[in-house]
Amino acid sequence: MSHKTQGFTVLNLKHRSDRNTCHQLFVKEYSSRKVHTKLPEQRTLLILNVPPYVHEQELKFAFERIGEVENVYLGTDANDLPPMDDETSDKYVGKYFNTKKSLEIFKCAWLVFKASRSLRAALKEEEVVLHQNERTILVTGMDKWMSEYTAQLTNEKELEVEVNKFMNVFEVDEMKEKEQEKRMETDEDGWTVVKKSGRNAGFQQKETVITKIEDKIAARKSKKELANFYTFQIRESKQRHIISMRKKFEADKRKVEQMKKERKFKPLGSLKH
Repeated sequence: MSHKTQGFTVLNLKHRSDRNTCHQLFVKEYSSRKVHTKLPEQRTLLILNVPPYVHEQELKFAFERIGEVENVYLGTDANDLPPMDDETSDKYVGKYFNTKKSLEIFKCAWLVFKASRSLRAALKEEEVVLHQNERTILVTGMDKWMSEYTAQLTNEKELEVEVNKFMNVFEVDEMKEKEQEKRMETDEDGWTVVKKSGRNAGFQQKETVITKIEDKIAARKSKKELANFYTFQIRESKQRHIISMRKKFEADKRKVEQMKKERKFKPLGSLKH
């Protein structure tokens, strides 16, 4: 019977079912307050302590005995979530343009089953095996080194096909950006004019456009009010300074008059002949 530790179920990962040696995985049902489009609740299994030699395909192979696996995502830790659907780049990624490196470290995984019953069954399991019915997904030893070396070699025909695909996608994206720039023009006052192509060309009164305009008006009004406030402060400060100088001048003037009356005012000192 499987046992638990700190909320996780301990699941043994074996290379072969007839071996006693195993690696321990820590699994539990994934749950989060924030909805994640790629990690549906009641179908996603969070797996910790995934060894360096195990990747997406190996995990999918090991767990498919329990139920059909929809997808597997890897991360450096439980906070390294896969990107949401709206965060995923639509740029072309192929064999030679894929900059994502495989995680050759201890890591965590999110395994998404097709059905929720498969998740419940996985939490009751004691072990999963990488080598089943004379089939294995795990490549080791000389075969692993040979496959790694072969992967480093460049096939010129494959590379040419990928370059053409990449450039096609790039050119399409570039055309879209240019069209977007034409439709979004800024006038002299800083207003963004949204243009609509076709017969009914003109200003689109969409909610998003109206909201942007209202925000721009509010920002401009706030900026103007702030500028007016600073202008008022400067003017008021100058007035206070002038009043203060006048008061000091009048006080000094009265003091001089008083000293003249008392014959104490001698600006050049006493003159001796």
